[in-house]
Amino acid sequence: MSHSNGGLLKKPFYLDGVLYDAMHAGVTHDTDFYVEESVRCGGRVLELACGTGRLTLAIAAKGVEIVGLDIEAAMLSEARAKSKALGLGGDWVQADIRDYDLGLKFKLIFIPFNSLLHLHDPQSYKDFFACAKRHLLPDGRLIIDVYNPSVAMLAAPPERKLVMEFVDPETKEKAKIEELRDYDALSQVNRVTWFCSSATRKDHLVHDLHLRCLYPQELRQMVEMNGFEVEKAYGSHLRDPMVSSSRFQILVLKLAAH
Repeated sequence: MSHSNGGLLKKPFYLDGVLYDAMHAGVTHDTDFYVEESVRCGGRVLELACGTGRLTLAIAAKGVEIVGLDIEAAMLSEARAKSKALGLGGDWVQADIRDYDLGLKFKLIFIPFNSLLHLHDPQSYKDFFACAKRHLLPDGRLIIDVYNPSVAMLAAPPERKLVMEFVDPETKEKAKIEELRDYDALSQVNRVTWFCSSATRKDHLVHDLHLRCLYPQELRQMVEMNGFEVEKAYGSHLRDPMVSSSRFQILVLKLAAH
């Protein structure tokens, strides 16, 4: 943690699982999709960047054997607490999505909610795919789920915009998140800063969220260069076909034939 100019507290939301859950309490758009895919696969499942277990626990509740992996101890601590409270048990692993060795093979591996975009450089993506490949059964599937970049949004003048409202779990006050975007076209990284405020605390938390933009043709090429091929491409979690105007890029991948 460090203090930035003006005394604002730089605290990544990923260091507070309770706060993260409060902020994302309304996120349910992808739950049915991942539960259905996990049940359908008929085997062991691995969720990468599982956070506090929002999806992992929904899948475990269906009796699926699932492992949740995340790099942040605070997120996994909250996931374990929720898992225990629900009587679900669960296997939670702290590791980098580019470097883990679980000694297991999985029928399905998935990385939801734009988490793949935290990787910015080609080597990181190469390591990510290589690690997933080592942990996937020959007939297994890898699902990657990222947003479809909007050129209009990225080209818009930088200005603070409201992105969410929620109840602060610590103070019980109504809180809001505003964001400021600054797109770096050379690196293709959308450098977003989130400002958290309440009625009594203005910008008391500031969080940098730097996400890589992966354009559809680029993403497919990356997939193919790393030993996978696209089996299905959806533009939404309702399994709509992906088109230019789709909000999401949800790719179901299988290992490329040798």
